[in-house]
Amino acid sequence: MTYDEHYSGGSPGPIASLPWMTQALDYAIRYIPREKILLGIPVYGYDWSSEPTRVLPMQDINELIAQTNARILWSDPAVEPYFHYWKGRVKHTVWYENELAAKIRFGFVKSYNLRGIAIWRLGYETNRFWQELTSKLKR
Repeated sequence: MTYDEHYSGGSPGPIASLPWMTQALDYAIRYIPREKILLGIPVYGYDWSSEPTRVLPMQDINELIAQTNARILWSDPAVEPYFHYWKGRVKHTVWYENELAAKIRFGFVKSYNLRGIAIWRLGYETNRFWQELTSKLKR
């Protein structure tokens, strides 16, 4: 499972930063044959605030960005986007996986010689996600 580095019950941060993901993969390949490993890809984000944290499906995030006029930020160390917005007096912080971040992670399947990917959670993804997956993992 290479996602939920930061989770709904914790503090805001990357869903699956690249250093965290590579650390998990490096550990896994020491104990599990590579052909048995599926790379876990998140297709969601979390919206943290003083209210209960909520899960945001990948397919709904662009609409939230448009509604709130949020400015998308990019974390180079995490290789993942995030943004902040205000709802009334409540500040929200959203970290999420987008198609570009996922495409970069797809490359780990080949570089680590893994079996394939697993997605959490089917139905949350976008059409563009599938296009990126198909183009990146074509044999």
